[in-house]
Amino acid sequence: MKIYINGKSLQITNLEEGLKQADSFRNYSEDGKNEIVIYWNQVFVELLKLKLKQVNENEKMQIFKTLWLEFGDISVNNEDELEVRFLVFEKGTNKLEIWHWFDVLFNVVLSELI
Repeated sequence: MKIYINGKSLQITNLEEGLKQADSFRNYSEDGKNEIVIYWNQVFVELLKLKLKQVNENEKMQIFKTLWLEFGDISVNNEDELEVRFLVFEKGTNKLEIWHWFDVLFNVVLSELI
């Protein structure tokens, strides 16, 4: 299988191993502009999209809960903007944009879950 990052294809032979590797390189440090961090977050999100097509609803909700808890640890300012990057979202992104991303990716209605 292939994913595309910045217009370039990346061949993935094992989805689970690819997710583990991408996950091991993700971080949300203040230096989130680091190109390697940005790249691996992009890879992680693209692989996650593939994974979500293969799992049942219970597994999908477990992945959602894990990422939602991670997102909950991200600081936001008084304008509801991220103070550090989260996945593919830059510092300064409004949290409602990310809520919408969760809604679409996981096919959930956050306002009903919160």
